[in-house]
Amino acid sequence: MENVNPKDNRKNINRNNIIDAAEKLFFNNGYNNSTMDGVAKEAGFTKKTLYSYFKSKEEIYEKIIERGYLILNKIFLEALEKEKNSSEIFKIKAMGYSFLNFERDYKGYFTAVFESEYSIMESETLERTTLDIIQKCIKDGVQKGEITDKIDYVSISLILWSCLMGFVNTFSRKEDYIKDYFKIDIREVTEIGFDLILSSIRK
Repeated sequence: MENVNPKDNRKNINRNNIIDAAEKLFFNNGYNNSTMDGVAKEAGFTKKTLYSYFKSKEEIYEKIIERGYLILNKIFLEALEKEKNSSEIFKIKAMGYSFLNFERDYKGYFTAVFESEYSIMESETLERTTLDIIQKCIKDGVQKGEITDKIDYVSISLILWSCLMGFVNTFSRKEDYIKDYFKIDIREVTEIGFDLILSSIRK
């Protein structure tokens, strides 16, 4: 069994405690309304100690974005496993619903992923993993003759990812308005929206 340096273990615990505290603060108050002083207070550390682990608020937020992508990728892969015998179009649709559930179950992480402006290497890698999952469905769909081969799969995956993010963000924020004004259930309009997006790439 590999020995763990107690000092290194304590550092990891402290880092995670800081991220947990920042996450709570950012999710409750908003990123722009939160400060490093607030994070230090929430985590129970001095500001000096906080800066010994993270150089800036942006660096902490980066770690929160990473957590969001890890959760999202896990949700996507679980959805695909459940639909492993389905068509690629249906798999993509299942991922769309998973993304909608991600927004509802993990609102803070969704906001971090959707509004992230601080992506450095690790988060960019995780976002590429998300896009890789979508791209695989597209490539398999093209090979199976389900998805058009007139547009390259990279462009399709980027467009789908952008549509999903914008689509879910808009509907989540306007759900009550859509229901009250248009008299349509959000689930129904979501179904229509996914079908409309996917019809554009169906062969």
